[in-house]
Amino acid sequence: MSLISKGAERTVQPIVVGGGQYDRTRAVQDGRAWQDGIEVRYLDLSPAEALRRLFVTHELSAAEVSLGALAIAFDEGRTRYRGLPAFVARSFRHGSIFVRNDGSVLEPRNLANRCIGLPDVRLTSAIWVRGMLSDQYGLDLSSITWVVGGIDAPQSAEPPNTPGMSTVAAPPGRTLWQMLADGELDAVIAARMPAAIRDQDPRFKRMFTNFREEEEAYFKKTGCFPPVHIMAYDTEALDAERAGELYGVFRRARDLALAELEETAFYHVSLPWLPDDLLRARHVMGADLWSYGLSANRTAVDTFLRYCHEQGITRRRLQADQLLLNID
Repeated sequence: MSLISKGAERTVQPIVVGGGQYDRTRAVQDGRAWQDGIEVRYLDLSPAEALRRLFVTHELSAAEVSLGALAIAFDEGRTRYRGLPAFVARSFRHGSIFVRNDGSVLEPRNLANRCIGLPDVRLTSAIWVRGMLSDQYGLDLSSITWVVGGIDAPQSAEPPNTPGMSTVAAPPGRTLWQMLADGELDAVIAARMPAAIRDQDPRFKRMFTNFREEEEAYFKKTGCFPPVHIMAYDTEALDAERAGELYGVFRRARDLALAELEETAFYHVSLPWLPDDLLRARHVMGADLWSYGLSANRTAVDTFLRYCHEQGITRRRLQADQLLLNID
């Protein structure tokens, strides 16, 4: 179906894009971020489904994908997909390491020679956690046995072969959280908050109990706000010029979302102390606290790609310029 672009006489074929619902993508979906000559049909999809429709069925011209999935695809020779430096999801991960309250793991160095559970060694969040533990705290990742399984529900999947990492599957019918509770694991890495932590089960805690302070110190030291998901496009569906125009739409949507955070008469986000949280974030990170563009994020992306290579996720050391469109 052709639509009429705002302020244009000619018809414009919408670019079909899939991804999650975020404040920074809302204006892509409702059209406020469109410009003359470009319109977007934005499908509300989970990242996994968006990736499938881009990489497998080719139903989409662009989609939200994890940075790790894009790196793995490129490393495997599927180079038709490139990233746009629109980082729709990013997160610090110091708060994603969970331990028992009565356990002996009190700080990162206590994780050496232990067993740590996680859903998948290739998850972007897990790659960031391992890299951070190695770079910032000197943890020898090769000393750890990585146990792959479901956090709160059993998961049957054989871990992939990752050179230099000792990986095993959780026993059938067992969850990682059960194994942590029973002392079979020393820690669990989970991007999504486990049920026991959400329910404030006193038997468990985050390893970094002061995780926000640790994350702020990490940013001050490295300048890195870890990117997790980006927008990627199919080079057989969009040329570089069209992809650059699509990037402009996402950048304008991000700008509109950040402007809404400034509204203090009524909040656009359901957080009671939003203005104070925004001021604290800007005190640490500066005005550009959710940066887009390759220049501002090259170091973070190259750091992640180094982690991928060091951890055996990719066979070669990739560079940001290989994966992402060079645009700001």
